[in-house]
Amino acid sequence: MPPLRRTIRALLPTALLAGGALFAAPADEGRDVESAVMAVVNREIITRKDVLDRAAPALSAIAEQRLPPADIARYQEAILQDVRRQMVEERLLSEEGRRMANANEAFKKRVDERVLIRIEDESRKIGGEALLRERVKALGETWQQYVDRLTSELMREVVIYQFVTRDLTVGPEEIREQYERRRALFTTPERVRFRQVFLRFGKPEERRDAYERALAALEEARKGGDFAAVARRYSDDPRDAGEGLWETARGARPAPVDEKLFTAPLGVPTEPVETERGFYILRVEARFPAETRPLEEVQARIEAALLAEKRQARYSALIERLAAQSYVEFIR
Repeated sequence: MPPLRRTIRALLPTALLAGGALFAAPADEGRDVESAVMAVVNREIITRKDVLDRAAPALSAIAEQRLPPADIARYQEAILQDVRRQMVEERLLSEEGRRMANANEAFKKRVDERVLIRIEDESRKIGGEALLRERVKALGETWQQYVDRLTSELMREVVIYQFVTRDLTVGPEEIREQYERRRALFTTPERVRFRQVFLRFGKPEERRDAYERALAALEEARKGGDFAAVARRYSDDPRDAGEGLWETARGARPAPVDEKLFTAPLGVPTEPVETERGFYILRVEARFPAETRPLEEVQARIEAALLAEKRQARYSALIERLAAQSYVEFIR
């Protein structure tokens, strides 16, 4: 074991590093279970209680869902793992912030200014600093603990700005390249609006009767009658009653139906179209060609997506660098 790891482990109670599943420990283990270490970042430990306190709202929300107990347990486990990761990242960022504050007076001054501005903003919202101090006390924190917590939070924000968001831009060529590469995302496929009469058959012996009803419906429709009335009288799909207008994209319906929808003349009832479920009589009312939204309409959306991708890549690189410079251990 490396010297640093031996040193840090020597600082932790042996019981806290004991093996076993931390997420499903027996209730009678009491305080030892709550204080069980789930992660170590340099000389700071993250206990099970730390993680549970942070994750409590999300865990409660999952527990209220109507899901099988095994699914709830799996989702809650994933939440705990994610919260633990977030807390480790926060400590890495705070550590980097302290290092930068010690080495750079301008950085420290920037953080201090942000702390004062945040306190002024919170005081103004609540009606003054005296009331803010009372609220902090009611929440179980001393004023110094509140200021320290706020300083750590804003220090992390400044670190992220310094290494992630500062100078983060997307150029016009990047936007255009992404637009061309993902043009399908901005294209509305060819569509058709139609009416139908559906005659269902579930068994082979029901097919003949369904076909004869389809021919009767077709004959009536071709006589120039109200197609909606024909659908109400014959269709086995209640959605064909009333207006009975359907709209669909190419390729969304069974192949024989799809082919007719995009080739049949407008306003002319088709011959019965057979599928595995039954027969369709179709009347196409309108067709709409595929349409691609111009770059100008989607440029802001593309830019936001590219900025998010770059931001995540820089953030991941920052966390990897800080973790490589630190002692980090995840403990089950």
